[in-house]
Amino acid sequence: MSLGTFKIKAFEYIKQFRKERGTFELVDVMEPVIDALAIFFCVSRQAAKIRMVDAGYEEAIGAFTFIDRRYVPPHAFRKGSIAKNQTFSISVEDAAIIDFSNAELAEQISRGAYVFVDSHICLNKPKYVTRQDDGGVRMTEYGRLHVDECCLAFDLSVKAKNKYGEEFYKECVLFRDVNSGMEFMTSFSKDINGNIMAEADAILNQNKEITEVLRTIEPMTFKDALTYLMTWVDITEEKLSEESLINGKKIQRMRNRADYPKDIESVVALCIGMHLPPEVSRAMISKSGFGFRFAENDAHILYNAFINKFFMYSVRDCNAFLVAEGLDPLAVDTDAE
Repeated sequence: MSLGTFKIKAFEYIKQFRKERGTFELVDVMEPVIDALAIFFCVSRQAAKIRMVDAGYEEAIGAFTFIDRRYVPPHAFRKGSIAKNQTFSISVEDAAIIDFSNAELAEQISRGAYVFVDSHICLNKPKYVTRQDDGGVRMTEYGRLHVDECCLAFDLSVKAKNKYGEEFYKECVLFRDVNSGMEFMTSFSKDINGNIMAEADAILNQNKEITEVLRTIEPMTFKDALTYLMTWVDITEEKLSEESLINGKKIQRMRNRADYPKDIESVVALCIGMHLPPEVSRAMISKSGFGFRFAENDAHILYNAFINKFFMYSVRDCNAFLVAEGLDPLAVDTDAE
């Protein structure tokens, strides 16, 4: 594929798919363009994507990135905002543990400054993140097209599992595909995330309501705090049962009986079902008498991630993450007990 000929054909396909799809955004036509070029030049999708980057189309970097058994939605970022060994897209497993690497990041995450969405750790702000009618969480159109403005970036290193080795970064970092045969290691560096972390601090400084909620529930028992928080988020027992997958009678007992036995999974499910801010969820977990035991239970690492970064998700979404890791779900049904 000579670069000159490739650029001409790429321009033709970009023009064609922009017209067919009714969009001018390059990122929204990049995947069909790459596939069309692969067919035309009789090369792999990987080779076509890499050639697009060589031709100056950095928008191709946000196309066909395979993480957690699926392709990350196409996204775009300002040219030059990340180096060739850096990424905005990480796995659920990496998202669950990345905050353990930096105390300042851990503090921001624990206070709800970020949400894990579309394989990105994104600022928790309506400008960038939205909840859909079906309860799912997605990046806004603006956020998706400006991930450098709202998402943390990470250093990405490659542990070679085939004969080529790490020097073939384009086959590895640039093209994380289902068949790449590569294992990746993600690390956090404050040096490349200063602006995002400053914005996270600004978001947290504006959130005075959570401080008042924490002050109100501080002297309460678990059952009284649960009742108060259900009123605060405006959710009925019936709706909370539907959202948490916990039987309504069980919720009623937890609200009315201080001695009613609880389990960490049910408490986490209630917090996620109400989409409580991380600080409030941790207060409820503390009131329940439970705590996370990271060294003893792998599931607790994900539970911690759920209340810190996945709190806008549904319990069903969280269950899917757990099952994918071979772990039991938080809750499975709401059948009468």
